[in-house]
Order: sequence, then structure tokens, then C-alpha cells
Amino acid sequence: MRVKTSSDFSLASDRGRYREIVDQYRPELKSYESIYRDLHSHPELSQQEQRTSSIAAHHLKFFGYSVHEYIGGYGLIGVIKNGHGPTVLLRADMDALPVHENTGLGYASKKTMIDSNGVEVPVMHACGHDVHVTCLMGAAELLYLARFEWRGTLICLFQPAEEFVSGAQAMVDDGLYSRFDLPKPDIVLGQHVFCIEKAGAVSNLPAMAYLYPPASGNIPWHVRHFSAWLATSKASVSLPCHRIKHRTSFNTCDSSIAGMLILKLDVGCYESRSRSRCL
Repeated sequence: MRVKTSSDFSLASDRGRYREIVDQYRPELKSYESIYRDLHSHPELSQQEQRTSSIAAHHLKFFGYSVHEYIGGYGLIGVIKNGHGPTVLLRADMDALPVHENTGLGYASKKTMIDSNGVEVPVMHACGHDVHVTCLMGAAELLYLARFEWRGTLICLFQPAEEFVSGAQAMVDDGLYSRFDLPKPDIVLGQHVFCIEKAGAVSNLPAMAYLYPPASGNIPWHVRHFSAWLATSKASVSLPCHRIKHRTSFNTCDSSIAGMLILKLDVGCYESRSRSRCL
């Protein structure tokens, strides 16, 4: 957001002023630790994020945001219009993965849900979306408390079905930018936790940092003569594609029929040509 500073401030002075504002209005973080643990213990699969969405909506309403729910499923936005200035959209994804948690944490997920194929599966926040939701809730509080320090429109967006690579488009198709009299964002800021950085570090890239949805897809991969333990247990497999020049990732879910294991590979690529090579 645009902070009220003199035009002749140096960049270093601006940074110092931003830090002062964050330090002055920083919310009490212990409550957010509790929120994180609660979200981690109660993950929800894509397109089933009802509880998580409700928690985020209640939080935004408490701080006076204008809240619009059920956009493209369980997506929601909280809006503060705070005078003339830029429009900033902050985004967090909410869904979890069909993964069994074996961390041993006291707040580890023990939850199961019925997936889109009608199969009961374990569910875990294995991709950090519980952190994303918690961080955006904290940012929403800080920016509300610091609202006299900036001017513009703030949109806090909680997105469903990121793992299906469908939730963002579903929100747009459901009238995200047409139903609620919102100005077009000047900037959209997403976030993702990353395991290679030190705690407290923030990194950014001037270009694409994650997979390009239009180049994603899924294919069934049939494997014959699989071992007996695969036939009797729910196994999941991760296959890195090291030999393809452009970065690509595979996530798999499995099912089986007599004499065959069927791995359904979700292929995420940066470019369409990479996807074509994978397929």
C-alpha cells in the first residue's frame, strides 16, 4: 500500500518508515499460532474448504472488512476501500492434499474425507496452505490497524481448489471482478512458504515462480506386474522429471484394477511445449 511519506525520502528512509509502521501495528502473534495449529489439524480437500473459508470470513468481518463469500465455490474476499489510491489484492490458497500425515506433531491431522472420486482418503496440509491462510489473516489485521497510514483499496482473497488448478479461474468466472464493484487490482501478491529459505526470510522473483496452469493437465499411467503390497495398500508415488529441460513436476494419486495399477499423473509445466514433451 502507499504509505504517507514525503516525496524526497530516500529508499532507505522509506524502508525504515515501513518497518516502523509494521512494528507499530503488528498484531499479537500468539493467537495466530493457535489459528495455524487449528487449521493444520483440520485440513480440507479442494472444493471442500467450508470450515477454513468460514474461519477466514469471520476474521475479516470482525475487523470491519466488507466480506463476499461463496465465489467459485468456497472462495471469498474481504475488501476495505480506504480513499483514493492503488488497489492491492493479497491472495492465499486454502485447500489441503490427500496425504497421510506422519509427522508425530501434537496437532497432526488425523482427518479423512471423501475425494472427488468417491474414495475416503487421509488429508494433510502438506503444501503449506494452512500457513498461507494464517499469514493473510494476520496481514488483514495489521493493514486494518494501520489504515490511517495508507490510502487505496485492499482486497484479501482466500482461494479454493488451488491443488486442482481450478479455484482461481472459478472465482473469476463467478464474477470476482464484475459482481462486487471492485476496481481492477494494480498488483496481485500471492505467497508460498518454501523450505530452502531461513525462517523469516522473504524472496521474490520478477517473473513466474510457480507452474503455469494452462500448461497443466493429467494423464493415466497404467503399470502392470506391480508388487503385492501395492495391490493391498494405498501407495503414492512422486516422480521428478529430471531429464526435461524446462521445470516440470508430477503429483500422483492411484487406484487399481485386477492385475494393473493405474497412476493418475497431474502434470504441471511452465510452458505448453514442456507439457507436450511430458505427455
